[in-house]
Amino acid sequence: MKKQLENIENVVRAKTRRSIPVVLSKYEIKQFFLYITPNHIHMFHLMYGANLSLIECVRLGIKDIDFHYKQITIRDSKGSKNRVVPCTAKPH
Repeated sequence: MKKQLENIENVVRAKTRRSIPVVLSKYEIKQFFLYITPNHIHMFHLMYGANLSLIECVRLGIKDIDFHYKQITIRDSKGSKNRVVPCTAKPH
């Protein structure tokens, strides 16, 4: 762009990340799901696949799932906000 920068002496640098996020391997995920009871397996799959918290999953209603657009509406999420997450999983 060859543009001269203006006063950059008082610029605040971004904070560095203090921790590295934990990511489980495929094997670890499979092992985890082996210990879930059959009554709760679909709930855990939904929580893991859509990145839902437990309370968000428990609060889901049939009106929150849109099969046509393949999305789930999470109501009153963190900060009392609504958000939409994709639901691309295929039924077994």
